[in-house]
Amino acid sequence: MAKNDRIVIAKGAVVCVEAEIVGDVTIGPGTVVHPRARILAEGGPIVIGENNLVEEQTVIRNRKMRDGEEVLEGHVMIIGQNNVFEVGCCCESLYVGKNNIMEPKSYAGAHIKSVMVVLSVPSVT
Repeated sequence: MAKNDRIVIAKGAVVCVEAEIVGDVTIGPGTVVHPRARILAEGGPIVIGENNLVEEQTVIRNRKMRDGEEVLEGHVMIIGQNNVFEVGCCCESLYVGKNNIMEPKSYAGAHIKSVMVVLSVPSVT
């Protein structure tokens, strides 16, 4: 945790010490953050509502946005309630409503307005 990080964990939330949380992050009651999950508020605050599950190797990132050459910061990422972020998924969507599931190894980019169910596509080897 850096000096300028502001991390608020509500009563009833469980955040494992092996999770990485950076920046201005608020975690709501009943939310569980597993080991090796990463919550990175690089471009602005992240507000996570109640009763969410953030599994191992998940990355939730509010990244710095670019508008041409200008870097935009300060936008808030809002995650509603009762969402499941399964193993290895990556969410950069600035708004995730409620009751959504992100499947293992799925990706939701920053310009997606709301996530419902994001399925992973198996790789062909």
